[in-house]
Formats: sequence, C-alpha cells, structure tokens
Amino acid sequence: MSRFIYALTALVLTTSLLSACSGGASSDGGIEGTGAPVAARGEVSGFGSVFVNGVEYETDSADIVIDSVSGYSESALKVGMVVLVEGALDADEATGDAHRVSFEQTLFGPISVVSYVDDYNAEIKVLGQTAIIPDSAVFENLSFSDLAIGQVVAISGLTNATGVVATRIEKVADAHSDGEQVAVNAVISSVDTPNRTFVIGDLSVDYSMADLQGFSNGQPEAGQYVRVNGRFFEDSGVIAAKVKMKARADMSASGVRLEYEGIITDFASQQNFNLSGQPVNAADAKFKRGQKQDLADGVRIEAEGPIDADGVLQAQTITFKKANDIHVEAAVDSVSETDKQVVVLGVTFSINELTAFDDRSEAHQLYFGLDDIRNGDRLSIRAASGTTPLTASRIERLRADDSVTVEGPVTAVSGEVLTILGVAVDITDASGSQNGLKVGAFVEIEGDLTGAQSVKAQRIKVKKNNN
Repeated sequence: MSRFIYALTALVLTTSLLSACSGGASSDGGIEGTGAPVAARGEVSGFGSVFVNGVEYETDSADIVIDSVSGYSESALKVGMVVLVEGALDADEATGDAHRVSFEQTLFGPISVVSYVDDYNAEIKVLGQTAIIPDSAVFENLSFSDLAIGQVVAISGLTNATGVVATRIEKVADAHSDGEQVAVNAVISSVDTPNRTFVIGDLSVDYSMADLQGFSNGQPEAGQYVRVNGRFFEDSGVIAAKVKMKARADMSASGVRLEYEGIITDFASQQNFNLSGQPVNAADAKFKRGQKQDLADGVRIEAEGPIDADGVLQAQTITFKKANDIHVEAAVDSVSETDKQVVVLGVTFSINELTAFDDRSEAHQLYFGLDDIRNGDRLSIRAASGTTPLTASRIERLRADDSVTVEGPVTAVSGEVLTILGVAVDITDASGSQNGLKVGAFVEIEGDLTGAQSVKAQRIKVKKNNN
C-alpha cells in the first residue's frame, strides 16, 4: 500500500472515529459543578472512583476521554496512567466529583534505542523522542530488564527537559511493520513549509495530508508543542493524519484550583520555574517530604494552588515525590485497615492517600485496595527510603509464587549474612557481583524464604542509589 493511500486511510479512520463519538462531551469543554472547580493532573493510583494525587473523584457522571475520543468506561483507565481530571473538589479536599477524565498516550510506537543509564533507569528512544524508564514504573507485558529495540510500546509519563519520564509502559507488540499507526507528543524543532514537513526530535513528519487543529496561523511553527497521529515508515518518518497544537500545561483557567504533578524544568528561583510546562510560583508554599532548597531541575513534585490571571500556578503546597528505592515481594504477614498498614517479611509499610493499588493476580480485581488484602497474599510493595515506618507508594498483588525479593540498604554484614530492612539474607550461594557490598549500600536480592525474616539469596545485585 502506498504512503498516499496510508495517509488517506489514517485520515478517514480518525475522522470516522471522532464522528462516531460526537454525542459525548467535547474534549475542550470547561469545568462545571457545585464544588470548588479543580483540575488535577497526575498518575491514577487506584479505582473505586478514580484516585489522582491522593483525591478520590467520583466518576459516575464523568466523561472518560481517551486520545480525544469521548465515551469510554472507567475500566479503560489503568494504574500509572497520567490523566487530567476536571471537576469539583469537596470541602474536605479529599474527595470530589469528576466531570471529565482525559488520558492521552505520550508516545506510541517502536523502540529504536535502549540503554541502561544506571541500576534504576533505562533510556530509550521512541519515534525520535527520549524516554526515561524508571524500574519503578508500571510495566505491562514486559519488565525493566526486557526492554528491546523493535518492541512497540505505549508510554504515559511526565514531560521533562529532554522528553518524558515514564510512569507506565506497555508492550503492545514485539515488532513494528511499516505503515502501522503511531502517536507522539513533542516540540517541533524545525519546519519546512514549502514541503509541508517538520522535525520533532529525530523524527521527520509529513503533514501534507494532515488535519491541522488549533494553529492560530493555520500552519505548524518551530517551538510549538504538538500531538501527531499518523503512520510510521522506518526509512522516511511519519505520515501524519492529524496534527494538533497543544498547551504544555493542561489547564490555565484563572481561579481554578490546580493539583499538578510534574517534573521541574527551567528553574530560576522558588518564585519562577516550570512544572512539566506549567509555570509555578512557590514563594508562599508549604513543603512536604522536602524543603524549598530541594527545588531544582529534574525534581518530581506535586504543586497545589490556584491559577492566577497570567496562568501561573500560585502554589500553596509542594509535595516532593522521591524515587522508590525500597522494594519487597513476598507473602503478607498481617494487614490492618484500622492502622492503615501492611506487614510483609516483618517489614511494616504504612498506607496513605497517595498509595497506589493494582491487582496483577489471577483475580484482576479492578477496585482493589487495602481492604482486599489478606494474609498470605503475595504483594510487591515499593517505597522511598528515609521514613519510619516506610510509606508504600505502590502495592501490587501478584500471582502466587514462593520466591522473595528484598531491595534496600544494607544495615549489617556478618560473614555471609546481610541485614536488609531487618531481614537476614544468606548470600553464601548467591550469583551476581558483590562489588561495592558494604553497610549502607543498596542491594537487591532474589531468593527463597527460610524463616519469618530470613532469606536464602539466589541472586544478588549491588545498586548505585541516587536518592
């Protein structure tokens, strides 16, 4: 099939899909409701309604919008997706009503480059764009160590200075064929107007047949942030079916309360920086899990406050989101809804409003939460070091398995036995390099349980921790 026919087909498919859903709410509508108007951008952390940035939003009357198409059910959303919730916030600021929940894949296409930056992050290229893949991201149909050139992936994440930091990555196919559909959000670096092409990252985009949306002068320009849907050809780039002008920030209505998760860029001062494209002034903010001195380019935070008339988020609260460097996979010892905690391998993890829940067991329970966890369930729990007790940032229920994983700082070494998170780990027969092994080093072990808090390691990995 020729590129011309591919372009026409893609355009027809896009138009038909949008027309079929024209009875739903517009993706460009405003905020309605009786509570305080709010726009919340962040990862989905659970269901039973939708939980975003620690707030539970009722979705009974909400329009679920996926890639600008209305009418989806809540089940189309997954833990780890970065969504925009528009609605009303209740007086307790812990609950609200969503009028619209919007999601858009940041990248959808084949991987062209894979490199592992360190023990916690991989850097890949998809459609010429750089994506950082933390090992703590939500993985679907692949794992951190399985990333490979040629895989077709869908990535949701937070934009930074160089591309995107993934919060969720799903392998869609093992290989890409020329002419298959792709999608990318990125900044145009240059435009060849006579030939109707532009470049984003390392990717050439032919927009000669594209439906152009939102461009004030009718044409794309360098520096604009755009959404491209089209078909990818390895030797020439993307034939675009649709190119849409996008705002780097999702919401700029004056007076709206914004709860915005992102990564700091263009940091000039506490009063002047961007958060994944959203201008922020944190001069009068209160800080949680960090201090104002911790504000810097590349730091992940959530900022809460009203939007002023100039579109600047006047932050009242800044919450730092530290990387998850604690990880335990094992059966549950005990769980308490009253105390909001779960104990695994003798390690106590507290639960708060930001803890994400995901059921990856045979049950695949959508509305999975603390009250569904039972003694003996096998869980994967991630947390950031530095607090006592540890606060779980994400809990996944796994399929039954006898293997155990423990990752954290070594607090004692006695012969061939390490202590990690209070767990005694015998590394006598463990495979893997022990270079750098000492008290204070971060170590990941996989092995077998030999007692309530003792493990026989089968594999050991000493990690470099940057937290």
